[in-house]
Amino acid sequence: MPFTNPPSPPPEAPAAPVRGTAPFAARVDAFLGFITQLRAWLAGFVTWANTNLTELWAVYQDVTNKAGQVNSDAQAAAASALAATNTVGDFPKRYLGPKAADPTTDNAGQPLAVGALYWNTPTGQLRAWSGAAWAVSYLPVGDYLTKAGGTLTGALNEARGASIPSAATLDLNAATGNFLHITGTNAVTAVTLAPGAARTVIFDAALPLTHSATLQLPGLANIVTAPGDRATFRGDSGGVVHCIYDRLDGKPIVGSSAGYMRAAHQLPTGSYGGTGVNGGIRTINTVLENSIAGASLSSNQIFLPAGAYRVSVNVCASATAARIMSVLFNESDNVKLLDGTSVVSVQNAEVNAWGQIVGRFTLNAGKYVSVRTYAQYPQQSTGENGWASNRGSLPETYLTIEIEKAA
Repeated sequence: MPFTNPPSPPPEAPAAPVRGTAPFAARVDAFLGFITQLRAWLAGFVTWANTNLTELWAVYQDVTNKAGQVNSDAQAAAASALAATNTVGDFPKRYLGPKAADPTTDNAGQPLAVGALYWNTPTGQLRAWSGAAWAVSYLPVGDYLTKAGGTLTGALNEARGASIPSAATLDLNAATGNFLHITGTNAVTAVTLAPGAARTVIFDAALPLTHSATLQLPGLANIVTAPGDRATFRGDSGGVVHCIYDRLDGKPIVGSSAGYMRAAHQLPTGSYGGTGVNGGIRTINTVLENSIAGASLSSNQIFLPAGAYRVSVNVCASATAARIMSVLFNESDNVKLLDGTSVVSVQNAEVNAWGQIVGRFTLNAGKYVSVRTYAQYPQQSTGENGWASNRGSLPETYLTIEIEKAA
């Protein structure tokens, strides 16, 4: 706010006028006018003084605050200078410089400080002291592989992961290593593994692996593992997992066998096959060969231990039955395992018709299996299950069954 000078006083006359005269009145009027102007000026001066005092107070406070900030900054600068001094003084303890071997003390002969660094000149590595040992903290470009790939010049050792128990869905994404053991005997019907990921497993016990569209097994067939067998699983897109399988005993996966059994319904020459019952169990009374451990024949039923099997059955039926089909049946669980071929015989003629049952199946536990025949017109005649050939001393054979257990 600008300052205004006070009003000028009225001029003084050479001599004081006489009261009551005109000059005296003029002098009084001039003085009163001056007083009025002075009063107005004093009011303006008070306003000006208040304004400037407020501004001065604000300036004073600002100067005081800035003086405090300057003092604080000075203290911080002093602390920084002290820290820098300490850092500079501590640097020789933190970085020991280039050396040909791992040092045991710092450059002043004092114990090594945790985090101390030095440059190993023979290897071109920056090493750090952990408090117990020197460790590489920096590698030259030639000593590591980038994400884009490269060539290792030494062995890459993987730690063995924790064992995982077998389950219907085996989650190999949860494995703690790329190499692990699978324990237990639960059947595996699916494997979970991320695309591109690979796991190599060792099976500690026998268990069934079920081939499917999402679990691709060698030979497109089920596998029953054996202790010590090895498999490598590789995840693919769409949830598909591929398997490479090696047996500990060296036997091939496809075409290999853990045993073979051949049985039949045989009678003396001239004996007919017997009466038929629609859906009845066919007679199997003779074991011709058996190398399947635990397999046996009893009451026309064959007991098979857990495992994967291939089977081929030839079933005889006569003309009296007309339209015929036989099936392989799981008697223990009362479920059908495999369908046979449809057969139509020639009626009113002594002609045997033969049906076939061919296929694969897997048993998760020991079961009794049989052959059942279904006929359109079962007559329960003595020749319904086959007419005798009467060929000398040769036995009459009305059913054969071959079973191979997959290794």
